[in-house]
Amino acid sequence: MKQIYDFQQKIFIKGQTNDFKDTSIWRHYCLLSDEEVVQRSGRWTFRTFDDLWRYLEEMDAILNTKHWTNCFGVRKVRFELGLFDHCTVSEKRYHEVTLWHHMKEEERVSLNTLMENLPADDMVEYLRERGLGIENRG
Repeated sequence: MKQIYDFQQKIFIKGQTNDFKDTSIWRHYCLLSDEEVVQRSGRWTFRTFDDLWRYLEEMDAILNTKHWTNCFGVRKVRFELGLFDHCTVSEKRYHEVTLWHHMKEEERVSLNTLMENLPADDMVEYLRERGLGIENRG
């Protein structure tokens, strides 16, 4: 049976942050099996600026992150970390960045919250697995 998880993405910048920082203040609910949790969880360390830049160009998968090239040709990446905090790294002064995908199991979430935050197919699957009969009409 699949469970509800909050997808958390955290970032650590060597020399700039003292711990992993959330890249989003919001909850990102998803319905996952145990295997999917293992597949989506992990840590990735970008030892060079080019590795980080390539990841952002190909995946664009770090929440609340912007990357650009300034008027002097210097590439920069800005990480929004919560409401009023941010960190910027550039290729000239690069600090190693570690990205952590973590799934936190949510035990008590209201149906209203799930309806607002899960895709419809996941919501139907969640209810069916818990014994609620939902029929397809049409």
